[in-house]
Amino acid sequence: MTLVVMLAYRSARKLLSPLVFLSGLSFKLLCGVLVGLLYQYHYDGGDTFYYYQQALIYVQRDDFWRSVTETVLISDPVRAIWFSRCVAVLIYVTHADYWLCAIYFSVFSFLGVCYAVCKLTIWLPSLRLASIIALFYFPSTVFWSSGLLKESLAFAAVFIIVGFYAGLQSGPKRRWYDYMLLSCALGVLIVLKYYIAALLLPALVFVWVYHWSENRMFATWPFWLKSGMLAAAMLLPVWFFLHSLSYNFSWEKFSVVIQSNHLFILSETHAANRLPVIHVTDTVLDDVINVLYFAFSGLFRPLIGESFYFPFWLSSVENTFLLIGAIGIFKRKVFIPPNLKPEILAMLAYVILCALFLSYSVPNLGTIARYKVYYLPFLVMLIVGFRSRIDSSNDEVQNKKHNTK
Repeated sequence: MTLVVMLAYRSARKLLSPLVFLSGLSFKLLCGVLVGLLYQYHYDGGDTFYYYQQALIYVQRDDFWRSVTETVLISDPVRAIWFSRCVAVLIYVTHADYWLCAIYFSVFSFLGVCYAVCKLTIWLPSLRLASIIALFYFPSTVFWSSGLLKESLAFAAVFIIVGFYAGLQSGPKRRWYDYMLLSCALGVLIVLKYYIAALLLPALVFVWVYHWSENRMFATWPFWLKSGMLAAAMLLPVWFFLHSLSYNFSWEKFSVVIQSNHLFILSETHAANRLPVIHVTDTVLDDVINVLYFAFSGLFRPLIGESFYFPFWLSSVENTFLLIGAIGIFKRKVFIPPNLKPEILAMLAYVILCALFLSYSVPNLGTIARYKVYYLPFLVMLIVGFRSRIDSSNDEVQNKKHNTK
């Protein structure tokens, strides 16, 4: 593992200073240990220790390799089983205890975001600061994507995929390991967090097809007309993709699964942390109000003063500053580089849809704070990026210089 980290640093040292790399890695490792301590002493256990105990059961079996590769039934908790098997393989190979496993998974997560930061910096040098803050130092993002949690691997997978897209946009030069990392990331994300893949992958395909078609067809069409036509053309392929991704995305199951999950979480959640449906007029206006309510809650709640339970009040401080930053962007004139409009549109759609569906299906402010790691970094990058004024013209000059080296 030390050798892998050294190779990663050697690859990133032209883009990341030793201070940024080592401080980011140290913060990640610290958070990985703190996650375990939080679950051990504050929550008296939790899924992180459950995964480890299940992994030990696999390790103690005589037919270890057959047991960790056998087929999983759809009716079984597929994501938990496969993650426990990943932990089991790590224990079997390294003989690691719980805390060392937490360190390993924290390193995996850090290497994934390090890959993304480097690719984003090559593509858009002015996005360097925003990506470093969002992925290396933003407290809740780093904390909940560390340790022995599914989020560690899935979070790394999300940003390896994003990093690969940035590599596509920055130039034609890609190496064999880029494709290997992409393949692994797609497999991990689809298995562990298929509903995140259901939103992220169509968004990335949208922006790739948009840029691919820029000089080939509809070149003179206005941005919004072209975007709308492309989104409409993708509806049927996306529906087939979602249907093949999970049976939960079928017409019969989707609303039923979300509604049943919503009601179950509400029944298990303390009143102070619930996100109940709002009933005001008993008309379609209520639907509009609830869409706005759940989207806002998924993005910016809890705010300061809403919850004084640990560790929720830490999230409330972050959310309040994020809300202030977002309001500040709307109060100033923001220049959006024309060549980045598709990416910004897709990013906003991804962030808002993630916040909306997550907050409704899991209406618990504490749980949302953990699962926000899949879209919170994009929101942070948007806010910090706009406030630091992304300069696409300068990015193009810097990108050409990098590609000629």
